[in-house]
Amino acid sequence: MSETRDFLKQRRLLLERKIALLNAELEEVRLAERALENIKSDRSERQLPLMTPGFVTLAPALVPTQSPLTIKDKIVRVMFRAQKPLSSRAILKLIHQHYGDELPRTSFSPQISRLKQEGRVQLNKELKKYELTPKETQRLQDQLK
Repeated sequence: MSETRDFLKQRRLLLERKIALLNAELEEVRLAERALENIKSDRSERQLPLMTPGFVTLAPALVPTQSPLTIKDKIVRVMFRAQKPLSSRAILKLIHQHYGDELPRTSFSPQISRLKQEGRVQLNKELKKYELTPKETQRLQDQLK
């Protein structure tokens, strides 16, 4: 009986991981669609690369168990997708939803501090939430063009 439970638990975890990776890919597609909508009509459309960091294109059997993105990359990506200030808890929740990673707060805090030092993230003091700096937001938008 315990073997069956173990099998079912492992299968559930694998399926949850695959779902998280598919959700991340879906968000990448939506992000690319939004970027295309923002391109001015006088500009010719540029083709977005199909392979971008974090863009999941592997067959389910080939999906890696861990995403190749760094913690900082994941933080920046979920913040860019949200396009609004986020609390630490919300960022961690979105990382889990999109990448299937359960980041401990002890891993998250140093990375958010480094992003602040690099001028990529700032704390909105009124809301007490993190947001991308305008410069970082522009850099990410430029990458999509």
